[in-house]
Amino acid sequence: MKWQIYHRGTIPLFRIALMVESMKLLPKEDYFDAIYSNKGEKLTWLWDMKSFSRAENKIIKSLEKKENNKIIKNMLSKTYKIIKVDEAFMKKKLSLSNNKKLIKTFEKFHKKIALEHAHTNTLIDAIDGKPSEVLKEKINNAIPKNISSKEKLKIIFNLINPLHTSFTKQEELAILKVVIDISKKNKSINNIDKELKQLTKKYWWTDIGWENIKLKDEKYFKKEIAKLQKKLNNPEKKQKEIILELKQKVDTRNKTIKEYKINKKTIYWISMFDKFTELHDLRKEAQMKTLYNLYRFIKEVAQRTNHKVDDLEWFLFDELCEILNGKKLDKETLTKRKKSVSYATINYKTTIYIGEESEKFRAKELNEEFQPSKEVRGTPASPGVVQGRAKICHGLKDAAKKMKKGDILITNMTLPNYLSYMKKAGAIVTDEGGITSHAAIVSRELGKPCVIGTKIATKIFKDGDLVEVDANKGIVRKLE
Repeated sequence: MKWQIYHRGTIPLFRIALMVESMKLLPKEDYFDAIYSNKGEKLTWLWDMKSFSRAENKIIKSLEKKENNKIIKNMLSKTYKIIKVDEAFMKKKLSLSNNKKLIKTFEKFHKKIALEHAHTNTLIDAIDGKPSEVLKEKINNAIPKNISSKEKLKIIFNLINPLHTSFTKQEELAILKVVIDISKKNKSINNIDKELKQLTKKYWWTDIGWENIKLKDEKYFKKEIAKLQKKLNNPEKKQKEIILELKQKVDTRNKTIKEYKINKKTIYWISMFDKFTELHDLRKEAQMKTLYNLYRFIKEVAQRTNHKVDDLEWFLFDELCEILNGKKLDKETLTKRKKSVSYATINYKTTIYIGEESEKFRAKELNEEFQPSKEVRGTPASPGVVQGRAKICHGLKDAAKKMKKGDILITNMTLPNYLSYMKKAGAIVTDEGGITSHAAIVSRELGKPCVIGTKIATKIFKDGDLVEVDANKGIVRKLE
């Protein structure tokens, strides 16, 4: 079987196993085979290519028929439902339940959102594949032929730059607003409890990732406010600059459409990708809030059984229920799973492989052939040309250890908790993703050159290589 392959840093089995199992809930026309395979500090995630291609074509067909409301409303509805169920579960005091009730409460919670996660995981991933390529082709065809390639590239950037404001930028503006209010009202930073509670309530989840469960609290926001107070002489000026940047995106697009007489069909496709960008952001919120609830359950089991959370996260839900009810934790199984574990749903059947069996399974399914090269090509996501030292980051731990200011961040894909390392980077290069991906959106907001969808950049380059990122042309090359 051929696979659409993604790589990440280590993600414990429990955080993702329920996502794999949820594939079995999908009807045949939407079903995906899926594999989670973790070895040491590196995770590989696989979707079967046949189903992935079917999902891509479904999106394209829907857009061609202008069934935009149907597909977008459906995805928005499912994602909002996940968030609503997540937030209701957060209010439950798990410590007050006995073991039996704790298990039933969690089962009920997961049952409510499993199918919705399965749908949003598959369909929204497919947006960044063939549909993104079709959009670029439509824009290319709509642009007058008698213009230079440099001007054509500028037009494309102006048109695909999404009008949606990411939650990262929204959070930045919200913190900045508090800084301005403190200055205007001559308030002390020690007397902003209400503001800190509001920030925490809205953005506590934005640093959670598949690899780490890290919550933002009032102390975090207080520190961020204090940093900005020291850094900014005129916070209102900074606020106006950001708001102006957001307005200019709209103005620039409208001006480009008018100047180059972009046809209505292409404008329609561009507007739909604005919606898809919003969906990407919303799905991140849904996934991160679900991850936090998985962590809450694991933490409660750990407290009741006197085990470490990190150890319990390598077991499946049914196994955790047995441990909760008195079964001894299998240390040999735990050791094997931490070294290598694969969990697959294929043809509606779920199987787990550990240790040597997992290694054999990986070798059979993972066949990533590529030719050594001094350069790779991808999709320009944010323009610019930068040189710097490559840092290959397969996960958050890698980025934390390696990234220094001006380095070229080369990774499989970025996630919200990569933000501080993206800010350090001179440029950003990803194996995966399309024009609605996190790397594409945030790199434009940061003004960092970015090339996405290279497929093999993390394999071609090595830490310390001097590379040039030409994000105008979508080329990343190793310099002699």
